[in-house]
Amino acid sequence: MGRMTLRHLLAAMVVVGICLWLLVARATLGSASVLSLPSQGTTPARAAGSVATTADRRNEQRDADPRGSSSLWTGDEDTVTREAAMGASVGNATTLASLSASCPAVLYTPTFVTRIHSQFMVVDCWHHRVVATNGPLETPIEEWFDMDAPSAHMHKPLKIPHSVATDGHILVTESSVGGSDGTDHSLLVYIITATTPTLTYRFHQEVVACDVKGARRPHRVVYDSTSRAFFLYLTSPPFLAKFKWDAQQGQLVRVYCQSLPFMKGMYARSIVIQNGSLYITAGPGVVWQTAMQDNGVVRGRAYPIRSIGFTKGKMNDLAWIDGWWYATSTVPCAMVRFRSLDAMHQHQKIHGLLGLCKGFSRSTARCLGGTPYFVTKVGDRIFVPYIFGCSGVVSFAVDPVTQDIVDVVQHWGSGWVENSRNLACRGKEW
Repeated sequence: MGRMTLRHLLAAMVVVGICLWLLVARATLGSASVLSLPSQGTTPARAAGSVATTADRRNEQRDADPRGSSSLWTGDEDTVTREAAMGASVGNATTLASLSASCPAVLYTPTFVTRIHSQFMVVDCWHHRVVATNGPLETPIEEWFDMDAPSAHMHKPLKIPHSVATDGHILVTESSVGGSDGTDHSLLVYIITATTPTLTYRFHQEVVACDVKGARRPHRVVYDSTSRAFFLYLTSPPFLAKFKWDAQQGQLVRVYCQSLPFMKGMYARSIVIQNGSLYITAGPGVVWQTAMQDNGVVRGRAYPIRSIGFTKGKMNDLAWIDGWWYATSTVPCAMVRFRSLDAMHQHQKIHGLLGLCKGFSRSTARCLGGTPYFVTKVGDRIFVPYIFGCSGVVSFAVDPVTQDIVDVVQHWGSGWVENSRNLACRGKEW
C-alpha cells in the first residue's frame, strides 16, 4: 500500500507539472495575442512601406491630432521621403490613377504651374492637392503623383492650395483646413532632400499663417531671394505674412502678420515682388505698390486698373516676365500684357490668342475656354492654368525679335469639363 501511494504521488506530480506548464504557455500566448490587437477606438498600424488609403488617413487623423492646439508642428524628418514614395519597390502606387478613389485623375481648377529642378508641379486647387511628375509636362495626368500623399497622415488635410514656392532648401504651399471659412490657415513645409537624379523631399512642418483672429484664406506664397524670406498673402480680410528659415530652430518661423487697411477689405488674389517692391493685385480697383521693410510693408503708389477693363476684386494675377507685365482677370474673363504700370492703357489683349475666355459645352468631357489664373515662366515658355468649369493649362513662347506671342500649346490637347466627381471632391469649397 505504501509503494502504490508513492507511485501514485509521483504520477500526480508529473500531471500537475504538465498542467502548470500548459497554463503558463496558454497565458503567455494569450498575452501576446492581446498585445497584437489594437485597443478599442484605435487604428492598427500600417506595415512599413505600405501605401496609405483614404480610409487609413481618415482613421489615423481620427485617433490622434499630431499638432493638438499648438500653432507649430514638426513631423519626424525620417518618416516620409519622396524616395519611399517614388522608389522602385513602390512603383506606381502613388500615381493619381491609383489614388483616383478620392479624386479623379484629371485637373480641376489648376491655379499654378512650376518646375523645380526636373520636376513639374501643378497646384490642383479644388482637388486639394499638388500634383507632380518627374517626366515631361505632357505625361498623362493619371501618371502624375500627389506630392503630399505619403505624408497626408502627418498633418491636417491639405485644402485649397493655390501656389508653391521654394528657396532651394524647402518647398511651401498654402492650406485652409475646413475651406475658406474653416480653421488652421497655414503653410505646409517640405524639406528638399535631394535634387539629383530627381527632386526628393519630405514633410517637415505645418505653421499657422497668421496669429491674428479672423485672418484666413492664404492665397499666394512667393519667395524673395533678396530678403531671403517667404511672403504669404491672405485674402479675407487682407493680411500679409512674412516667414524666414531659422537655422538654429530648424523651422520656418513667422516674422510678422500685417493687416492691410489700404486694401479696404476688398478681395485680392496675388502678390508679386519686383525691383524691391511688393505689388498687390487690384482689390479696390488699383494695384498697390508697397515698400518692403523688415517689419512690414509701407503703402506706396496706386495704379488704377480701369484702363485695362478689370473690375474691383476680380483681378487674378500680375506677373513681370522679360520686360512685360501680364495680368489676368475673372470678371471680365481676360488676359492682357503691357510694358509699364504707368501706361496700362497701352495694353494688348491676349486671351483670344491663347484660346481662353470662350464658351464651351458642359455636355462634353473636354473643353477649351477657361479663365486664366496665375502666370509663371518655366524655361523659355510662359504657362497659364485656366479654371472655372473648364480646367487645363496653356503655354506659349515670345519671339525674341518681334515680341509676338508664338507657339501656343494646349497641354494634353484641351482642358476638362467640371463634373459630379469633381464637385464631390471639392466639397463645400466654392
